[in-house]
Amino acid sequence: MAKIFNVIGQFIHQHAVAVITVVLALTVAVGVGITKIQMTMGNDMFVSTKSKLYQDTQTYSNHFGGDSFVVLIKANNGTAVNTKTFQAVTKFEKNAKQITNVKGATSIVDVINQEMAGGDTSMRSGANSPELQKRLMAELSASDKKSCRLIYRRY
Repeated sequence: MAKIFNVIGQFIHQHAVAVITVVLALTVAVGVGITKIQMTMGNDMFVSTKSKLYQDTQTYSNHFGGDSFVVLIKANNGTAVNTKTFQAVTKFEKNAKQITNVKGATSIVDVINQEMAGGDTSMRSGANSPELQKRLMAELSASDKKSCRLIYRRY
């Protein structure tokens, strides 16, 4: 192994100008090429733009919006869960809905209000539903059922 590095070192030493020129040329080529890299994270990365799935997704995005914008609220001291913060969130949401091209907005305040009113159940996961639990347990293997029962008993 040492012999290989010795040969490489001697080659670089004997042809230093050529090696530096090649390294600089490669660096420039990589520098130019890196500016042409584009991040594609849409459906066109996975399916053909001519497919029905892609076309349907585009139609959906045109009608209902394609990008989400999430605002994270972080408290400096204490907690952000208080009436002052919730009032600010409600005001922000109301203002956001007035912006052109904003198709809709929702906030934690909306979710809490719906839950408190016992209204829209579509927001609820149904994870505590006995029927859902029975269906899920029916699909598990015997060893998985045993594991689930142990976890369920702990909580």
